[in-house]
Amino acid sequence: PSADGAALPEPPAESPPLAPGGAPPTPGNEPPRPGPGPRPDPRPEVTDVEVEAYELWVRDVYESISCYVRLGDEAPRLYEFDALGDLYWDIADALSGENSVRILHDDTTPLSISVECWGSNAGAEPVLLGQIAASHPPGEWDGRDLYATSGAFSVRYRICLHSCDESDLPAPLLAPVTLGPIGEGPYTLGWQWRGDEAAIDGFGLVVSARDDISVIDIPDAGMRSLDVADYRPACGETVYFQLYAYQDDGAVRSPMSNTQYWPGDVCAYTARVTFMTLDVHDPPEDEGHARTPGPIYGEFWVANGTARETLTFDGCWCYFGPGMTFWGWCEGLNLQQGVYAIQRDIFGWIEREQASCIGQGCASYSYEAPFTSSLVVSFEDGEDITVGGRIMDCDARANYNDLLYEEQETVLLNIGAMPRLSDPILRTLNGDYVDLEYFIRLGR
Repeated sequence: PSADGAALPEPPAESPPLAPGGAPPTPGNEPPRPGPGPRPDPRPEVTDVEVEAYELWVRDVYESISCYVRLGDEAPRLYEFDALGDLYWDIADALSGENSVRILHDDTTPLSISVECWGSNAGAEPVLLGQIAASHPPGEWDGRDLYATSGAFSVRYRICLHSCDESDLPAPLLAPVTLGPIGEGPYTLGWQWRGDEAAIDGFGLVVSARDDISVIDIPDAGMRSLDVADYRPACGETVYFQLYAYQDDGAVRSPMSNTQYWPGDVCAYTARVTFMTLDVHDPPEDEGHARTPGPIYGEFWVANGTARETLTFDGCWCYFGPGMTFWGWCEGLNLQQGVYAIQRDIFGWIEREQASCIGQGCASYSYEAPFTSSLVVSFEDGEDITVGGRIMDCDARANYNDLLYEEQETVLLNIGAMPRLSDPILRTLNGDYVDLEYFIRLGR
C-alpha cells in the first residue's frame, strides 16, 4: 500500500496462449501426426537455487517503495522496503541472509527474474517506476554480482547454486554504524562473514560520499569491526559503506555486501542580510508643511522563527529645556526625496556627526548607529526567515511621532533551488513613501 493507504495495482497477469490462426482443418488437409521417436522427459532435473538482493536505488525521492518480484515460475511476491537515505532502500534486509529466496529450478535453463517497483508519496497515487526482466543461465549462478536497471531504479543481486553460504567467498553482511552511548562516539562499523578465514587475506571497505569514493584496506581476516570516525559525514551529507572479502592480495574478491549508510546532521546554514538603500519618494508633509520627514530613528530586523536580530539607529535629538517654547525643538537627520545608502548616508551620517562634536553638550551625543548594515541568522534548508524595517519621524512636544515606514516579508530559503550557494538574493520591500532594498547571501 502507498503512504496514504492507496492500494498498489495487482501484479501483471500471465498472457493467455495465443489462439491458433487459420481455418479449422478439413478432411484431407489435417496437420501431420508426429511419428515415433524419443519423448521429452516430462520431469526435467531440478536443483535448489538461492537468490539474494543487496541494493535498490531509485532516481527520485519517495516516501515508500514497494516491488513485485518474480523468480522463474514462482508467483510474484510483494516487498516493501525501508529507506537508506533519499535514494537508497534497504532491499538487503528483506532479500538476503536468512530472508533470501530459495527455489527449485531446472538446472539446464536460464532463471528469469522480473521486478516491478512502485513509488508512493502521501496524498498521491502510487507511481510505476518501471519493470526489469532479466534472464541468467546456469553459468551465472556462482554468486557473482549481478545488476539490472529500468532507468528509474536499479538493483544489485546474486544467484547461487544450492546456497550462497557454500561459496568459497560469500558476501559479508554489514551492520549499521553505532554512534556510542550518547551519540558522540566511538563510531564503529561492524560486520559478519560466514566464510573460512583461512581462505582470505582481509577485507576491502568501499566508502562513498557525494562524488568521492575510496577503499580502505583491512589486511586482517579476523577483524569484524572498524573505527570510522574519520569518515563522519558533514552536515547534509550521507556516507555509504560496502564491504568485500579478498584473497591473493585482492586478485579474487567476494561479492559486495549489503549497503549501510551514515546520514549527517541537518545543515545549519547562515543567511547574511545586508540592508542597502532607502528610496524616498513622494515624502509626506512634516511640521511646517515641509516634505522633509525627520529627524528619523528606527530599526531593521531579521527573524528565523526562534530568534530575532535587530539593527537600531537614532538620528534625532529634541530639546525642551530653558529658553525654548512649550513645543521644544528637534533636530537631526531629515530625509528628502532621493536614494540613501544605509551604511554611508544613514549610519555614516550619524557617526560623522558624533565625531564632529564630542560631549554631552552636543546634539549628536544622543545619536546611535550600528557599525554595520548586515545581520546574520541561522536556518535549515527549506525554512523561512522574516526581514523588515521601521522608520519613525520624531516630532516636538505635543505632536505625536509619525510612522514613515514599516514593512516586512517572509522569504523561503531553498538551498536546492540555488545555482550557487554564494549567489546574492536581491529583494525590495516597498512602502508608501520609502522602498527598502536589501540582499541575502547564504553560507555555512
